[in-house]
Amino acid sequence: MKLYHNVYLVCGNVYSSEDNVYAIDAPEGTILVDTGTDDREYEIIKEQMAYWGLKPVTHVILSHAHINHCFNAARFQREGAKIICTAPVADAILNATDRLIDYHRTSFTFHTRSFEKLTADVVIKSPGEYTFAGLPLMLYITHGHSKGCLVISMMEGERQYLFTGDFMQVAPVNAHGVAGWNGDIEYDADAYLKELAYFSTFEPEAVLPGHGQQCMRDAWQIPKNTYVRALRATHKKLNP
Repeated sequence: MKLYHNVYLVCGNVYSSEDNVYAIDAPEGTILVDTGTDDREYEIIKEQMAYWGLKPVTHVILSHAHINHCFNAARFQREGAKIICTAPVADAILNATDRLIDYHRTSFTFHTRSFEKLTADVVIKSPGEYTFAGLPLMLYITHGHSKGCLVISMMEGERQYLFTGDFMQVAPVNAHGVAGWNGDIEYDADAYLKELAYFSTFEPEAVLPGHGQQCMRDAWQIPKNTYVRALRATHKKLNP
């Protein structure tokens, strides 16, 4: 599904899937944000890329280490893509550590029997502007939801598109912002609240999260509202 002239949703709820994967049509290739959970989601991604006639995937940015975001990373790497992530995520995908475990799964919706280990090609050690496939992106590192998350900012003129992974999500019909899952073994509520305070100053054109719906109108409210909800309630009870 085409969201903007160079941003596509290639996996997610509209494809009867739970995990959002975004494709960015960059000057020198396609950048994927996350890779989905299993074989079926890999097939959905490939089908959608073919439908839209997108260029081969040259870069994959992993928003964080949870397996429902990075399971297919090795496949795309074998196909020629460079895998980009932070140091904690690089450690997780190289050694299949507990950071990968999909802790909240209580049913057999997906079939992630074994994780194919891989070595990251680019390890992001500090926030800043990076250029991939000829496209400049601003990468921010957060540690509240899980260690080494990346929030990705893409500018189109004065418009900011914010790819938030699980750091920040959107309630149905854009009713309010939603903080990410709090079940990670390294979840840090104090760090998370400080990070939400920082992002509350952002006023993006769109918030494109790792799950659920996208906010493509009045999205400037989402970072502010998520932080306000965190201040008004016990942070671990934010998810509706």
